[in-house]
Amino acid sequence: CCYLPVRGPGPNNAFKPTPLRYAKHMAGTACHVLGSTTRRGLIQALGGMNTQSEPSHTPTLEEVVTAFDDRRDWVVSNNGSKLRCEYGLYALVPLLTDALPKIRNATGRIHIMFDLIPLARRDIRVVEAAKDRLQDRSKAVRMHACEVLAYSLRHDAIPSLEPLLDHPVAETRATAAAAIDAIQHQNHHFYLDREHKGTSFWVVDPQDDPNYKPRPWQIRQERQ
Repeated sequence: CCYLPVRGPGPNNAFKPTPLRYAKHMAGTACHVLGSTTRRGLIQALGGMNTQSEPSHTPTLEEVVTAFDDRRDWVVSNNGSKLRCEYGLYALVPLLTDALPKIRNATGRIHIMFDLIPLARRDIRVVEAAKDRLQDRSKAVRMHACEVLAYSLRHDAIPSLEPLLDHPVAETRATAAAAIDAIQHQNHHFYLDREHKGTSFWVVDPQDDPNYKPRPWQIRQERQ
C-alpha cells in the first residue's frame, strides 16, 4: 500500500502527488518537539505549543504577509514553523486566509495552502480560501487548493472545481477531476487512488490510516 502523508519533505511543488510510504510524521513537523502521529500530537500541532499561557501578542496581518512573502523556500518554511509553534495553526487561520491574496511570491501561498489541509473539515474559512485559490497563477497552489477541497469532502465545493476541468494546464484538469471524484464518492483517498484500487491511502489525520489502532491512553482519553 502507498500513503501520502500530510507532512513529509514539505509542500509538494510537483503537480501530481507522489505516493510515499507512510512515515510516522505528524501534521506539525515544524514543532520539532512533537514526534508522532498520535491524535494528541495532531491536536497539539494544530493548537500550538503554548498550552500553559497565552502568546504575548497576536501577529498582525502585515507580519504574517512579510513572513510568507519570500521566494526562498527555507525562509518561508522557517517563518511558518515559528508561527505555528507559537500560536497554533488553528488560531492563525483568519490571518493566513487574509494574507493569501496579499502574498506575491508563490512559495508563501504554496506553504499556506499545504498547511491548511488538515483543517479542511474543521473550518469553513479554509474551504473558502481554497476556492479562491483555484484560479491562482501557480499550479502548485491550485493543486493544494484542490487537495483542501478533496479532503473536506464538501459537495458544495464541486461547482468551484468544475471550471478547472477546462483549464489549459493538463495537470490542473486532472487534479480538479480527482478532487471532484473524491467528493462524489465521499472518500478522500480517491484523490490519490485515482483508479479506486484500494491500495493507496492519503493520510492527513492518523485515523485516515486503515491500519490505525489507538493506543490505550488514547482510548482512555476518549472515554473521559
